[in-house]
Amino acid sequence: MIERPVIENQIIDIIDRLKGLCHTCGLSNQAAEEEIVTSVFLYKYLSDNYKMQAYKEAVRTGKSITDIFASGVDTEIELKAEDLIDCMVRIMDRPHIADIFDNTLIRIASYPKNKKLSKFLDEPLFKPITKNIEKRDEFVREILTVMNGHNIFSNGADHFAPIFEYLIKDYNVASGRYAEYYTPGEISRIIAKILTQDDKQKNRTIYDPSAGSGSLLLHLANELEDCSIFSQDISIKSTRLLRINMILNGYTDSIPNIKQGDTLLNPYFTDQKYDYIVSNPPFKTDFSFTREDIAQKWENRFPDGLPEIPKKKKESMSIYLCFIQHVLWALNEKGKAAVVVPAGFLNIKDGIEENIRKRLVMNGWLSGVIIMPRNSFANTATKVAVLFIDKSSYHTQPVLMDASELGTLTKIGKNKKVLLSKEDIDMIVHGYFKRDTSMTVSPLLSDIALNGYSFIPGHYMTIKNYQNLLSESEFKQKTIQFEDNYRMLCQQEKESDSDIFSVLSEIRRELC
Repeated sequence: MIERPVIENQIIDIIDRLKGLCHTCGLSNQAAEEEIVTSVFLYKYLSDNYKMQAYKEAVRTGKSITDIFASGVDTEIELKAEDLIDCMVRIMDRPHIADIFDNTLIRIASYPKNKKLSKFLDEPLFKPITKNIEKRDEFVREILTVMNGHNIFSNGADHFAPIFEYLIKDYNVASGRYAEYYTPGEISRIIAKILTQDDKQKNRTIYDPSAGSGSLLLHLANELEDCSIFSQDISIKSTRLLRINMILNGYTDSIPNIKQGDTLLNPYFTDQKYDYIVSNPPFKTDFSFTREDIAQKWENRFPDGLPEIPKKKKESMSIYLCFIQHVLWALNEKGKAAVVVPAGFLNIKDGIEENIRKRLVMNGWLSGVIIMPRNSFANTATKVAVLFIDKSSYHTQPVLMDASELGTLTKIGKNKKVLLSKEDIDMIVHGYFKRDTSMTVSPLLSDIALNGYSFIPGHYMTIKNYQNLLSESEFKQKTIQFEDNYRMLCQQEKESDSDIFSVLSEIRRELC
């Protein structure tokens, strides 16, 4: 397992101390704690980023940092020098510091550029955060003490994926109609690297119809040179966290495209088709109250069928089957996609599952499948696979990979999770493209069709091993040897039968 960089440890320490402060004030795991921690975290980032841009401008122009601060710095989120945390630290012993702190956040949110952004955030960039705290001034002084020190966000955003996952781990838990799944960073990285291999084109459009807080989307965006981001998620909380994540990663321009709502019933951007789509949808949930509306409104969008409403256990409806079809519908004619699915999808006979697999095979859209370790996702023990789809070419031999034995099982809180190392990630990505590992097999589409459109790698491994181990002459020699051995066994069986019958005859004569 790779150790965290020093800068990452510093940020995680800050997050832990902020959460600890909230716990001492009786806000443990409440909505107020989430708002305080994420707001302070974002404020710290904006403050450090402003200073970093100011120092760069000073180096570029030769002006003093004082003059740069006086004239202002142009950043994606509008800020002024007097708004910096450093200024707050210098006056932290003043009376009513909590009011000053809250008013500073309100002032930042009211700047013209930020006010315009708030329309797309569906709420102000910042709101007062100390109103529910009993000893407000002491609380703010503690916050400023934690925030004071090194400019921890001054080295770019490369480390924000694991940091943001750590930041929200106590807040983005399963709740509401659709479970809010967070895709682990290492799996998001594998998906992004495989999808974007050798893609140097600009102005790509990327989309996630079940975005959550954005791990898949942002890893994909970071692999591309230039892109526009689109997303939708039914969860208000997840959408808010994704918008914060967008700011932290420098994708503020795409925030207007981050939508909250029911993707299956009321998808946004219906005229848009995408270059890349990623999705880790909820696997099962009750959508019986919208199922008929979806079927009537979007008949052509779900040609493989919609799950029927069961008489019992409505929460077991396989909603992910709708998301796979939505992805195929929203992908442009040259587009690529990756969808996380339960491993059972790969071989379920008949029904919607087989219909989808058959359509992927018949159109040559199936690029590959990777089966991940069982506990790859901390919030589910379900064995999952990643389905890779590519409409840019006709795939006659898709890659089927079983990576379920990789990784190290580690206890994280109350859950056990398999963590993939950098070596594991490299092995999966390399093996996917080179097809040269024992984990991979590349059957012909005709073989997949004959095998009931199964996407299970093990169903084709035997054929592959014989092809790799035996030449044609060796295979003929082995066949002759098997035939000779079989003849010999048959002869031995006849001799044994004869001996047995002789013994039985002798016994019968003696008895008579």
